[in-house]
Amino acid sequence: MKRKYEKFKYEKLVSIEANKKIISERDISCLISFAKSKDPIIRSWVAELLVNKYTKQSEETLYHMTFDRKDIVRLNAVDSLCIGKHLKSLQRLKSLFKDDDYLIRGYAISSHFDVSMNIYGRKFNANNKYVDLMKKLLKSEASPWVEVSIYHNMYLCGLEAGLGKIAYILEEAAQNGDFEVVWCVLHTLDELLTQNNEVFIRGIIKRVYPLLLDVQKDYIKENIEVSLI
Repeated sequence: MKRKYEKFKYEKLVSIEANKKIISERDISCLISFAKSKDPIIRSWVAELLVNKYTKQSEETLYHMTFDRKDIVRLNAVDSLCIGKHLKSLQRLKSLFKDDDYLIRGYAISSHFDVSMNIYGRKFNANNKYVDLMKKLLKSEASPWVEVSIYHNMYLCGLEAGLGKIAYILEEAAQNGDFEVVWCVLHTLDELLTQNNEVFIRGIIKRVYPLLLDVQKDYIKENIEVSLI
């Protein structure tokens, strides 16, 4: 009976994944119940899927999952908590700025910005105090992967130099063969790309393009569409 129930969970998660753009309240109820599964793969999948539909219960579940004993579950929960709308979530994410895992730190910083926007609205992205907080984090941060998240937030707060810093990190990573950081920057540039910065971003990518993996070049062509290359 237990094995059949575990199989049901996986089948249900596959179904929700396939229809994640139209997740129902019933689906959310299932995900919340699965969040208590003993299987970390299921818990991790739940944390990943809960981002697709906001409810108070989904936010509360993700909040508690950020304390999970398995790193992959915590990581997905921190990433998905970007949907949060309450100070409790904001404070929890801020507490993770100093986590030992650089991936947790990076996702916590990214989600913290999103939750701040959810709570305070568009005026938040012009908040000088937030830029000061990001600058403070930079003083003690050694991971370029996390630095990308910090500069991403600073750029969205109106600090134009943030994009230049991201460009520098990309060039350094490409030259050193640090393709994990390259991936991080490519996804970030894809998100930040607008008509106002298109020429600058295309120029950045054109410089490093010959150094990238074929799969990264394919990603650029399919997502960032750098026609100059």
